[in-house]
Amino acid sequence: MRSLILKGILIYALFSSFAFGSVFDEAKILNEKVVEKVNLISQELKTKTGVEFVLLTLNNPNNVSLKELSKDYIKNLKSPFVVLALSPKNLNQDSGKVDIFMSDESLFDKEEVLSPRTNTGSILPILSRKGKDIYNAALLNGSGDIADKIAAKFGVELENSLGSSNRMFLNLLRYPLYATILIVILIFIYRKNFGKK
Repeated sequence: MRSLILKGILIYALFSSFAFGSVFDEAKILNEKVVEKVNLISQELKTKTGVEFVLLTLNNPNNVSLKELSKDYIKNLKSPFVVLALSPKNLNQDSGKVDIFMSDESLFDKEEVLSPRTNTGSILPILSRKGKDIYNAALLNGSGDIADKIAAKFGVELENSLGSSNRMFLNLLRYPLYATILIVILIFIYRKNFGKK
């Protein structure tokens, strides 16, 4: 009995060392403002729709699947729930892993959120860029996008939503890419028509 109580205290201490409301930052990659904002979004989403949103960052030294890494967190959740999980890049993997787990697949289109295309995806386009703070930006953006999609399904509006600022950030990524493609096409056309004269 005594050892069982000690194990319980140890597990609680372990979880409380990296748990902040709906955010479990085991990988220690999130800044305080992102944690606060995701918690606000998650609390409002739960209140207005009944859907619990959890954000996990996990260490993955053995390069196992995110489903395997997340199972201990997921088994304690009550439906309906959505879990956004990410393990950052480490020595054993070429890139980080990100996935979404949900109790009800009809809540939103997971493939759309995880799309690598900048006009649809809200996480991978940011993670594919080079930068110091890509994890915070990608996970905040993805959390906001997921919450907005769930809120739209339930016909409610979130006051803490990222909304238009989310789309504006993606447009800031998208427009320079489009401009570069357009310039390359114009240079190609110019050289083809006027370069040989």
